[in-house]
This record gives sequence, C-alpha cells and structure tokens, in this order.
Amino acid sequence: MTTKEPGHELHAHVRAGFVAQRTSLYRWCADHGVRRTTADKVLRGERNGPIAKALRQRLIRAAKVKT
Repeated sequence: MTTKEPGHELHAHVRAGFVAQRTSLYRWCADHGVRRTTADKVLRGERNGPIAKALRQRLIRAAKVKT
C-alpha cells in the first residue's frame, strides 16, 4: 500500500504497477503522448499544479496502484 502523496515512493510504485502489467511507464507515456520526464516530475511532486495533479491520478489509475 502507498500514499497518493507525490515522491520517490509513489514514483517507484507506479513503475512497479506497470511492470506487473508487463508494460512500462515509458510505454504508457509513449502511447498517451506524455513526455516521460514530465511523468517523472509529476510523480515525484516537482510539478504540482492542477494539470500535474490530474496526470498523476491518471498514472496511478493506469498503473493500478492501490492507495
């Protein structure tokens, strides 16, 4: 179990969630037109505006991370 709070732990959980689905954060980003660096910053909390928060929730849902 993890928290929705951005940080290195959330970033790791999201990456692991994609790996568990036999894909990757990189692949999801490529398929959805999101820069990987942007996704990394959003998950770590380096970007935290409304658009970043919405993207963070999309990533959490797509990775099937339990919160």
